[in-house]
Amino acid sequence: MSETLKNKYQVCEEIGRGRFGVISRCFSPTKNSFFACKTIDKSLLADQADRDCLEKEPKVMLFLPPHPNILQIHDAFDFDDSLTLISRPLRSLHPLR
Repeated sequence: MSETLKNKYQVCEEIGRGRFGVISRCFSPTKNSFFACKTIDKSLLADQADRDCLEKEPKVMLFLPPHPNILQIHDAFDFDDSLTLISRPLRSLHPLR
């Protein structure tokens, strides 16, 4: 995790896990708000198609208009070994049922 990410967000507890990475709750002191922090481990990408998706997903999401059913990206950090996406503020830590 880079100093830039550490300076902007305090990464808290893990709230989810998937095929390529971990989702944690994080806190932004400047916005006084909690966000979701999705960190994707690039070493887990199986092939070029996975790498292409990883490269395109954040770019596409940044251009989409706000919609209640589409995750809004607030920040992104691309490192050699991982990609971290910060998404909209968390209102609840309870999963949808």
